[in-house]
Amino acid sequence: MATSLETVKKAIEFDSPEYIPCYGGAESDMVGDGFVWRMLNRTPVTYDTEWGFTIRPNTEPGVAGYHVDRNPLAAWNDYPSYPFPDVGLAKAEISTRHAKTIREKPNAFKDKYVLGHMTAGPYLIAGMIRGEANFFMDLVAEKKKIYDLFGRIMDYQIDIFRHFASLGHQGVLIHEDWGSAHGLIMSPASWREIFLPHYQRAKKAANSAGLHFSIQVTGNVEAVIPDLIEKKVVDMLFYPEPCAIGILRLSELVKGKLCVITCVDWKKTGPLGTPDDTRNEFRNLVKGLWTPRGGLGFWLSTMSEFKPENAKAQIEEYHRLRQYRG
Repeated sequence: MATSLETVKKAIEFDSPEYIPCYGGAESDMVGDGFVWRMLNRTPVTYDTEWGFTIRPNTEPGVAGYHVDRNPLAAWNDYPSYPFPDVGLAKAEISTRHAKTIREKPNAFKDKYVLGHMTAGPYLIAGMIRGEANFFMDLVAEKKKIYDLFGRIMDYQIDIFRHFASLGHQGVLIHEDWGSAHGLIMSPASWREIFLPHYQRAKKAANSAGLHFSIQVTGNVEAVIPDLIEKKVVDMLFYPEPCAIGILRLSELVKGKLCVITCVDWKKTGPLGTPDDTRNEFRNLVKGLWTPRGGLGFWLSTMSEFKPENAKAQIEEYHRLRQYRG
């Protein structure tokens, strides 16, 4: 039987995996080696980041996420003196944590597909540096400046991609929030003009280092999925909100063309539906996205967003359909 590492690679590269791989859960084929940003000047309620913005984590029980209390580049006049962080410090922190994991669990990464998992990509970081309102105005009024800022953040992350490769990882994942429930937050033209060239550059750099490049997106991003495929922006798309587009439409767009790691919708069916809804949606995802050559995986680590009974139903359905053959 193929190892988890071999199976994930085959699923991504459409090379006929023996089963549908998963990320998260007791039988995960993928292991995340996570990095968000360095956390500095901690207090009981906030901390600063290496980028200069201040984070205040949510403390309400059962509510994830955080608030940004300070945007360090609220005025473009300050851009020439803005202190970009030292990527060497981030790489040292990643190496230290990676070594600690191996010391404590020597087989943690053995035969697994190891994913350098970066919870915030350049789009999110740029928005927190500038502030949300400023950032969206920039997409119209300051395209050259936001293009430059975004590119410099991407340079930093590309350096980290290469560091993940040096540790023996096989892929990298960044998270971005391009979509709302109704469509892209910006115009598709702005996305293509400002961000697309940098994502293409990131994929080229990752692939050159021997890594697959993947992005996790949320909301309705239908308008740019054809770009992701035709312009070869990603090797793998993490998409935990299939209901935002609809499974049928998602299937029409990506089936057989791009590997998608998905799950029962983590904002609708998982937290709000029933176990029967969960099982039905899971089956529809398999039928809609599976091909005998690969192109599908499931993200079971999203179970924390679900009702417990729905998390259980998703895992049970995954085990039942793991070796689906049509």
